[in-house]
Amino acid sequence: MTRGCLTFALLFLPVALAAAAPPDGKPNVLILYVDDLGYADLGVTGGRDVPTPHIDSLARNGVRCTTSYVSGCVCSPSRAGLMTGRYQQRFGFDANAEGMRKDGEKTRALDLSQATFADRPLFWRFGVQYAVRQGTWKLVKADIDMLPALYDLAADPGEKRDLAKDNPGKAAELQALWDAWNAANEPPRWIDNRWNGIEHKKANKQGRPAKKAAAS
Repeated sequence: MTRGCLTFALLFLPVALAAAAPPDGKPNVLILYVDDLGYADLGVTGGRDVPTPHIDSLARNGVRCTTSYVSGCVCSPSRAGLMTGRYQQRFGFDANAEGMRKDGEKTRALDLSQATFADRPLFWRFGVQYAVRQGTWKLVKADIDMLPALYDLAADPGEKRDLAKDNPGKAAELQALWDAWNAANEPPRWIDNRWNGIEHKKANKQGRPAKKAAAS
């Protein structure tokens, strides 16, 4: 079975989406999750058998990610993995939820005890830089010397206004979540100073000798 997934945005909203946000400031995030779709079945990917003008328009006018992966090779399990952010076999959703439930069998649906990405915290770490997101709130430390910045992505998708001072309780809550998650990880075995953050990148560039002009 050939599967396709045309993804226009990531779960962690990139700042680039803010540039394409509608007038109300909220970015449009659309995931087209389609069964039995071959890579070349769409016009945007070279398909000519069936016209797909509306999907092609979304690809031209939106943010298009060309490399996508799914955690399952069939319908329902792959969707369960997408919705929960977990490998579906970790909570027993190995096969399609189809057919009638047999006597004594659990409900053939997503277990309501499983947290979905709508309420599950999301974490990211790259050396000294890290971020945690829960709901519309996101805490980011982008530089080795900076204090973590807090953003409300519902009102500020471009992450322009740091709300950490105005909402110290929320910043502390997200920091505690990240600290607990990070405690289960090994610390970085070495630090690459090239990736210590924006200000350090600027300093490194300023310290480099100027490039010689190319000979005409």
